[in-house]
Amino acid sequence: MKLKSFFLACLLALSFFIAGLFCTTIHASQTTSEAISNRSDYTYVRVDVDGVPWIFVYDDKGNLIMTYPEE
Repeated sequence: MKLKSFFLACLLALSFFIAGLFCTTIHASQTTSEAISNRSDYTYVRVDVDGVPWIFVYDDKGNLIMTYPEE
């Protein structure tokens, strides 16, 4: 009887674990972007992340150089 109870407890725990994996929801925040300057070397883009404006700086090849919050 103990082996049967142990097996059922493990099966129940496994089912809760699998259900938790499938029920996990990721909430992404709404972002908007606006190019504010495009010089020959760098592109400055204003991005609103959760209502806070950030500046993203890209080089001429499209690589992200730095980010900082707009003051």
